[in-house]
Amino acid sequence: MQEGFHLFGAPHMSALGATALLGVAGAALAKRSGRADRFVRLSLALALAAAVLVFLFLLWRDGLLHWRRVVPLQICDFAILLAIAALVTRARPLCEILYFWALTGTLLAMVMPAVSEPMHSPVTAFYFLLHGLVVVSAAALTWGSRVYPKPGAPLRVLAFTIVYAACVAVVNVLTGSNFLFLRARPAQPTLLDYFGPWPIYLFVVAGVALALFVLLERVTPAGADDGARPRALSSRR
Repeated sequence: MQEGFHLFGAPHMSALGATALLGVAGAALAKRSGRADRFVRLSLALALAAAVLVFLFLLWRDGLLHWRRVVPLQICDFAILLAIAALVTRARPLCEILYFWALTGTLLAMVMPAVSEPMHSPVTAFYFLLHGLVVVSAAALTWGSRVYPKPGAPLRVLAFTIVYAACVAVVNVLTGSNFLFLRARPAQPTLLDYFGPWPIYLFVVAGVALALFVLLERVTPAGADDGARPRALSSRR
């Protein structure tokens, strides 16, 4: 009988540790020069794109390629496409959304993953690879490329997230799906288990998200004109 996923087991902790180290290394390297910044961003974008293609091929090979698995409606899945676009363009609106999403939802999804298969299975392995690359991309763009969130970014990103969730809710109703876990909590243990029953946990998630967004805004310098002065830093006072 195949073992399942062990929360906070050695493989799980290794994946979290590797993500943290790559995030720090990527940000430090990108900060060194414009050339290094481009190298880090394009390398991460290519790595994300390649990982997605390989994962889709493995799903197709194993007969698991179903539309519910591949449509990017979960925030973490949509964040992959968002990360690729942000890495290539350095557009501040995309970077802001990626920063707040990756270091809250995506990171928490790695800490308390909604997976049941062991780490060595392709589904779980690529789950952590893709989530980890999204987190690393956010760190590299924010602290490496210095694309800092502008004042008011937490509220803007929360508003965008609510609109996005509303659109996904329509898809859920039309297809009987449960994207974003809007209709029920996942079967696997996650942080949503501590946020109350449906629909209370949805409101709790929104409140926690805003609090985390504000905290993340406070740990970055005020939004600077990084496009014109990529090496410039400004302090929040």
